[in-house]
Amino acid sequence: MSQLLINQLALREFRGIRISQPINLSKFTVLIGRNNSGKTAILEALSLLPPTAIIPTLNETRIDLVASLHGGKSSLVYGYSGKATINYKLYQREVHLELTAYGAIDIAIGGEKIPSEQYLQALSRAMRVDEESLPDLILFIPNDTRIMRELQRNLTSEREWSKVVKSGANTTTIKELVNPTVNDKFTEALIEREDIRLRKELPDGKVLYVKIADVGDGIERVLTTALWLESRKPKLILWDDIEASAHPGLIEALIRWLANKPWQIVITTHSIDVLDRIVAVQPKDTKIIALQKTPDDEVKAKTLTLDQVEDMLNKNIDLRKITDLL
Repeated sequence: MSQLLINQLALREFRGIRISQPINLSKFTVLIGRNNSGKTAILEALSLLPPTAIIPTLNETRIDLVASLHGGKSSLVYGYSGKATINYKLYQREVHLELTAYGAIDIAIGGEKIPSEQYLQALSRAMRVDEESLPDLILFIPNDTRIMRELQRNLTSEREWSKVVKSGANTTTIKELVNPTVNDKFTEALIEREDIRLRKELPDGKVLYVKIADVGDGIERVLTTALWLESRKPKLILWDDIEASAHPGLIEALIRWLANKPWQIVITTHSIDVLDRIVAVQPKDTKIIALQKTPDDEVKAKTLTLDQVEDMLNKNIDLRKITDLL
């Protein structure tokens, strides 16, 4: 089993939630629960390691990205005042992060407070990577059109597309993710007129170059993300609403594709189709974590095995009722 980047997460006063107990992560972690139960907030907290690292696709820090998805930095703290705390357990080290409603950040590693100018250097040692690798260590994929457009825009640059081609992702992702889910025959992704396009072979031998946006929203989102993942190879993928715009066939292809990769994965879903396909694919070291938020905004979590989820699905228990079992 490959070593996890983050083994455990604990939150207090972050966004709209409090978590009563730490959440233990696995190689393939699936978060389920009702709307506003804390699923996205958990992904956002995980994405803030380290908060000051610049995201290559957006040219902004991780904390600025999460703040931009809401109402500014004050929205990251419960009740918009005081401070939020996030505790990460990675390898054998613990990282403690504090955020204030005014945007101040404090970090402690192994109980030792780190000066702000040393954040990245200290975290690179704790996470066992080169400092220059920190920006690509974690990829957070929110269900946000702006982020997807920025991913595409960056991929079309000569520098980034050369990485895609070098990795072979311009052909392998088409074979593994696109062709199994459509009736067309595509052979590769390429850049033409500053757009990502797919080369389509017609029965009469002719060739068309189809814009990725014209193949469908689900394929556009999945393929754009997959191309970036293969070229950058992060250690942790955080994917919110993984089923967004995706047909069940595409969901299954994506789950199989992710399950065969070495990355640590944390996804959120509302979809029974996603759970059904995860049960069918059986990714190694999978945890299904059901979340429920109490009236005082305390989030409780219960870990379910794939066998338990399969049994519930066979009994036609609705996804929302799974979380009601907490």
